[in-house]
Amino acid sequence: MKLTGLLIAGLAMATGSAGAADQKTNSFSSTNARSLGNVERLNKVIGREVRNQEQQKLGQVNDLVIDLESGRILYAVISVGGFVGVGDRLVAVPVSAFQEAGEDLRLDVNRQQLSDAPQFSKAADQRAETLTPAFASRVNKHFGEGRAWWESATGQTGEKFGNAHPASDLIGLEVSDVSNRKIGEVNNVMVDLSAGRVPYVIFAPEKSLDLNADFYAWPPNVLTPSGDGKSLTTGIDQSKLASAPHFKRNHWPNMSNRTWGLQVYEFYGKQPYFESEKLQPTSTPTNSLERIYHEPPKQ
Repeated sequence: MKLTGLLIAGLAMATGSAGAADQKTNSFSSTNARSLGNVERLNKVIGREVRNQEQQKLGQVNDLVIDLESGRILYAVISVGGFVGVGDRLVAVPVSAFQEAGEDLRLDVNRQQLSDAPQFSKAADQRAETLTPAFASRVNKHFGEGRAWWESATGQTGEKFGNAHPASDLIGLEVSDVSNRKIGEVNNVMVDLSAGRVPYVIFAPEKSLDLNADFYAWPPNVLTPSGDGKSLTTGIDQSKLASAPHFKRNHWPNMSNRTWGLQVYEFYGKQPYFESEKLQPTSTPTNSLERIYHEPPKQ
């Protein structure tokens, strides 16, 4: 009987270990910041559940705060508490604190630690403060993260980021050229959580531009905020778009493909974070991108 009990206990331990091993996690850290990871649409990230190491649900992703000038994700906004969206509180968490576990994000904290994190507000009179380097540094400090890229060696921060926004606010935002002519709008934001980056903003041109209503992937720093902050401005005009890499709305490229990404960044004369060698602007033929197309993921 004792031997049987020992065998059962041993099998239970082995089964438990195997179950834990089945749930693999991928850490997000600064070491990934210069590599191109799994690039996905913003709407695929918003709503993802956040759990602790015991797999208890802590909350879910409400938004990401990003800086278009640097192409960085400053932090994630997590909805905690409440019931079915009522009474929720929004708190800020650095993306480097997460681990990816299947469809979920894993965070090594308890509910109280998450609840005590710096609060994020979407109210107009409070949001400006949450988009500053000082606030982002508080978020990092609360979760024990190291010195951030916007901090000096002494820990000092600048007064503001160049072009910070909650990512969801960008969807549908009007884009104008330097002549203040509306040329289209932001259709989506592509994010690379493992690197803490925004590799592309998806641009949908105005039908009047006669560009076959295709989509364009832009490096985020081709966009600057307008004077009133209610729209975006770009130096890209219709003639530039005519020869720019583009894709059909129902035929998206694999945006995790490094070769495709290099072609996009080269065309616009921007340096990609996933390439160490300096790139020069080109006039990449759009048909060279066809071989890396694939059907878009489900919305």
